[in-house]
Amino acid sequence: MILAALRERPEHLRFVDAVRRDGHRVTRVRTVASARAGGPVDHRLTVSPREIDLLLDTATSEEPA
Repeated sequence: MILAALRERPEHLRFVDAVRRDGHRVTRVRTVASARAGGPVDHRLTVSPREIDLLLDTATSEEPA
């Protein structure tokens, strides 16, 4: 419900995930890019709303029946 409410204001969201850098696992924090924003996007610094939707869909489909 919170994510749905903030869909119109993605600049208020942060996407946190773990990645490997130099053999170590580190936490990465990225801002959510606006779906309306144009121009090039640096995916090291931002995550698109579409990427989040795909991850949420994957998590939902793995729930036990």
